[in-house]
Amino acid sequence: MTGRQIKEVGSSCLHIFGGGGSSLSLALRSRKSNLYIKCKCLRCEMLQPLRSRSFSDMARLFQSALVILVLLQVGIVVRQTSGINLVKRSGRVLPLVLLKENKDYTKVTSISKICSDFHQGKNVEYYLEGPGANQKPYNAFVVNHENGDVRVTKIFDREEIDTYVMKGIAKYPNGLDAERPIELRVKVEDENDNDPVFPDMSPVDVYELSPTGTFVVKVNATDADEPGNKNSELAYTLISQNPSHDMFRIDNSGVVSVKNSILDREICAQYNLTVQVQDLNGEDGGRTATGVVTINVLDREDI
Repeated sequence: MTGRQIKEVGSSCLHIFGGGGSSLSLALRSRKSNLYIKCKCLRCEMLQPLRSRSFSDMARLFQSALVILVLLQVGIVVRQTSGINLVKRSGRVLPLVLLKENKDYTKVTSISKICSDFHQGKNVEYYLEGPGANQKPYNAFVVNHENGDVRVTKIFDREEIDTYVMKGIAKYPNGLDAERPIELRVKVEDENDNDPVFPDMSPVDVYELSPTGTFVVKVNATDADEPGNKNSELAYTLISQNPSHDMFRIDNSGVVSVKNSILDREICAQYNLTVQVQDLNGEDGGRTATGVVTINVLDREDI
């Protein structure tokens, strides 16, 4: 092919540009193991029959055909041995799977599906890799190797693991990857299944005659439900105080402060406040816990 340059090689077409401005386009088509050759003159954009070409042009065309056949064979070998198909999966991704904790999905046939573009019959097998599949907790998710259906084998607790990120794998029977892995993400949705936990609190001090609004202490209860979710939003209320002199108050956030500035150590040196904490930000149906806040009243003369 002296004096000629291969401009572009496609899967079935070779363009050859020669001296003097002449150019040829050689296209190969395979039908039932027969090879068809079409010659196109790029200058006049008309299909030309092979018989109209000179012997030297036809010789070059068939030489080019041999080159293309070699390239096609090399491409087939590379594709079969590389194990990674370079064709993109049309931008497809597996959608996020949402599963409610404490709900039984074990009888659901499929919560998601891995599907390869190159699945024909039983030529592709499917696998899952990652936490919840072939890593701890093992086999919480399993996949049907033949059709790619993913199902679950257990009831989930968000407080154990809130999100599972796995890889869906498509393999040929010889063990080579049919294409690149695809991510499967499963989020376990929170249910209000945890009571608030009231903290252990040591007694706190406040001076007698402290002005109204004086900060005393902040109660910090906890809730194991999902942070930022209403199930873990806590609200505080004062149930009672003993003695019942109405000397203290608590706001929704748990801050205890002086309500009445006539605190007098000689009258009462210690108060016990019963505080309730409720999730759902205090709305009806929230789970509750109670605890006691002990406040010692100090003598002003001790300052």
